[in-house]
Amino acid sequence: APGLTPANLSRVLRSRGIRGLLVSACRDPDASLDLAWPHFATVACGYSLVRPLVDRTTTDYYRAMLMATEKLAGEGCRRIGLCLSPSDDTKVLHLWQSAYLYFQHGLPARRRLAIHEVSGDTAAIRACVRTARPDAIISAGCDFPQIYESMTGRPAPTGIRFVNMNIQHADARSRGVAQDSCLVGRHACSH
Repeated sequence: APGLTPANLSRVLRSRGIRGLLVSACRDPDASLDLAWPHFATVACGYSLVRPLVDRTTTDYYRAMLMATEKLAGEGCRRIGLCLSPSDDTKVLHLWQSAYLYFQHGLPARRRLAIHEVSGDTAAIRACVRTARPDAIISAGCDFPQIYESMTGRPAPTGIRFVNMNIQHADARSRGVAQDSCLVGRHACSH
């Protein structure tokens, strides 16, 4: 609400007998809230709330990325790329990128592909496909087929498997990870 200060919000919450707060993921990867925290039991969903330090519940982003890379490799994919939204990777403490790089560390150098960071550079996204020649692309914090089409005005390349680290943000061309935000929220509420 306009003019509502953190101090006023804290007073309103306390006057209504609200003693517990569930803070959802924030758009800002380095979010902070300035409330009267000693008066509230608080659980955050995700990592984006940096200040204050509170208990949190979240998806296991690192393990989910490893599962995606290992499944693709097990299906015969040899050149697995990663298309990444830098701000979303920051929100998950770079766990997507870390797991991807860990997976790549065990590959021969010729099969390691550079991470493509979404930037709005049409030439870069075309080169991501043309020069890297991936047989699979994992999207994290974005959806590669949709971004490719919106940036280039051309259909997404065929013959590439698309996986999205949050299937709720993908269309039918991608398969992926169901982060099950409802379950994460339920767990936070039972904390």
